[in-house]
Amino acid sequence: MKRILSLVLVLVLALGSVPVAFAATETEGDMLKAAGFVAGDQDGNLNEDQKLTREQMMVLIAEMNGVKEEAATFGIPFDFSDVNENDWFAPYVWYAAYQGWTAGMGDGSFGAGVAVDSKMAATFMLKALDYDVADYNASVEQAADMGIEITATSEMTRGEGFKAMWSTVNLPKQGSDVALGVELGKIETTEEAGGELEAAVLDTVEAISANRVYVEFDAEVAAAAAGDEANYVIVEKDDATKTVEVLEAQVDSDVIVVLKTASMKTGTAYTLTVDESSVNFTGISKESDTPELKSVKAVDGDQIEVKFDMKVTAVTAEDVANYSIDKEGTVVKAELDKEDRDVVTLTVEGFATTSSKKLTVENVTSIDDVKMSKEYRTFTPKFDKKSPKIDAVKASPYNNVEVIINFDDDHGVDKETAEDVSNYAIDGLEIYSAKAIDVDEKDNSSDDDDYYNRVVLTTSEQSKSKSYTLKVLNMVDGSTAKKCYY
Repeated sequence: MKRILSLVLVLVLALGSVPVAFAATETEGDMLKAAGFVAGDQDGNLNEDQKLTREQMMVLIAEMNGVKEEAATFGIPFDFSDVNENDWFAPYVWYAAYQGWTAGMGDGSFGAGVAVDSKMAATFMLKALDYDVADYNASVEQAADMGIEITATSEMTRGEGFKAMWSTVNLPKQGSDVALGVELGKIETTEEAGGELEAAVLDTVEAISANRVYVEFDAEVAAAAAGDEANYVIVEKDDATKTVEVLEAQVDSDVIVVLKTASMKTGTAYTLTVDESSVNFTGISKESDTPELKSVKAVDGDQIEVKFDMKVTAVTAEDVANYSIDKEGTVVKAELDKEDRDVVTLTVEGFATTSSKKLTVENVTSIDDVKMSKEYRTFTPKFDKKSPKIDAVKASPYNNVEVIINFDDDHGVDKETAEDVSNYAIDGLEIYSAKAIDVDEKDNSSDDDDYYNRVVLTTSEQSKSKSYTLKVLNMVDGSTAKKCYY
């Protein structure tokens, strides 16, 4: 199950309705504003901490396609149930629909007021560059592979949207070698690939093999610069004239990079310098043993945890071709724990039974580039057989058109069934849309357990002080579909 983060539910605000102060440093929004892509509200404020809604995104997409003026005066209505001709965003939404940029929420509504999530943003950014989205659920990965910076979230802020937009306009459209922003006449020159890691501060530096160094920064760094090996200098601590060549910089996350280097000496002290930050570390000996499987166990209905007896390389550990399952099931994703580097979580599609399965693992190499022999392990898939239960239902404290449903279940609810409006009924109200999110109920902050435990329904207007009865059915959890009423 893809990791999806969610932010605190907030009041749907009109575009630029509440001004906020700029950050002390220049943001991507500031750069977009300077280039003429965005203007801010009536006071020029960009309101980067407010959520980015779908209608606001349509304005940004029109700008990125160079047709904002045309879209602003578009007058052919499109039949969305939640877009009226008097809405300020109506022409932009209609124009986007006729251009094929959006098809709405699938229930006849456009989704006005709904926050843009990372998949939506990635899809819109890819379309702005004339790329087809092969798989919506993998759109974030597709965008990231191209250099588009997408924050993983189910409720994107305007600042996060600006970050995605700025990285996109600095990339060329399909078939072009000129950045989109340059093509639109808003940016004079494209950013150079790589670039310097200015003001980067090293937090942790550690040799994890004879030719690899684990590097962790104390804050996010730009992927292009972090992946440029020229930004890293390694010398012997006691003799700075003796350098170690950095061959490759593998970016593992926003803050973690693994450097592949020329061989280093065991026990010798080295110094890594990035910009003005330096950290000492000690070389270690090469491990010549072959990696072996320590354990294989199912941790959820579609996930398997594979533990090795030593650290392994990300490029081989995350290659799904190195894993196969007999009888049923296909490995579709492999994710290495980037800190310990000896545990891989496999995501599997196609499990239908709890019968014992055999996993074959091969070609994974150690951090010292020693390839493992082919190994086999048996495991038994785990499925959650419990029916989802509703913990609480309440009207939104911010408006009279939303209902918040909290589910009490170890594995949350299935997104597809949770967002199927036919699975809900409220006497006296129409239900227009359902949005499943993953949130930590203790403090309403972002969660990271990959389970949807809250659904927000958008309804027709609710009457003050009137009691309503909600019925929920056919909510799926694990491998079973059981009716759930409230």
